[in-house]
Formats: sequence, C-alpha cells, structure tokens
Amino acid sequence: MIKKTDFFPRKWMSAETLTPSGAVYTIEKFAEHVFPARDGKPAATKPVLYFEKEAQGLVLNATNFDILFDAFGADERKWAGKRIALRKGRRTFGGKLVDSIEVHVADAESPAPKAPVVRRAEPEPDQLVPDETPPPDDDDWTTANAE
Repeated sequence: MIKKTDFFPRKWMSAETLTPSGAVYTIEKFAEHVFPARDGKPAATKPVLYFEKEAQGLVLNATNFDILFDAFGADERKWAGKRIALRKGRRTFGGKLVDSIEVHVADAESPAPKAPVVRRAEPEPDQLVPDETPPPDDDDWTTANAE
C-alpha cells in the first residue's frame, strides 16, 4: 500500500504517520526552530526533538514539552540518549477532536510501585492501650498482676 509521504516526505512528524501502538525513539538532540509568520500570525520559535535513525523532527506542543521537562529536567542537553515512546492519540484542539502525537517516557516504564506503608499512630504515653492479646490456654501461664 502506498502513502503520500512515500513520495512527498514531510520535514516534521505527524500523527498520521504513527500507529496507535506507537514506537520507541532515542532522542538525538533538542533544538529550537523558527517558524515563519503565516496566516496573520507572527513568526514563532518552537521546541523540536530529533531522533537517532529518523529524518523527521517532532515539533513539541506545550503538553509534550511539559512531560519531557518533568521527566528529564531543564538541561535539554541531557535529553540526548533518552528514550521516548510516540503514540497516535486523539485530543481536543480548537474545539475539535483531532489526531495528535502523545509522548510517553519509555525509560519510566517500570514495575508497578509498591503499596505505601501505612503506619499506625503511636498512642501518647498517658493514653497507652492495654495489650489485647489473649493469654494462651496453658495452666502454667501467669500474668504480671497475678500472685
């Protein structure tokens, strides 16, 4: 089956080129790209990711940028070598549901976190709770108060 992109390659990744299950990519570099003014909008500088073994760059929207910033930190030079999964999704844009690219941090895929440890509050010394353990069924058992 042929695709338009086979004959007219695009410079930037788009949701139409991804599958719902997506793929994992290794970040080669982070860059800024100036997009010229068009349709009455001024020129804009946007963040772009480039990947190893991939010709197209990924222009980051604010949501995808925040995901990567939270995962990898503010030093974009340290993003190189990190692995991310890109998946096709659906998001609301301009009041319409549209195809979009979802970013997922691939290196963060780890076993489920352990259940939190719940600690019982210790009673205050003046509110000590008596031991509720029943004495064993043994005739030789004596308690501290027995004499």
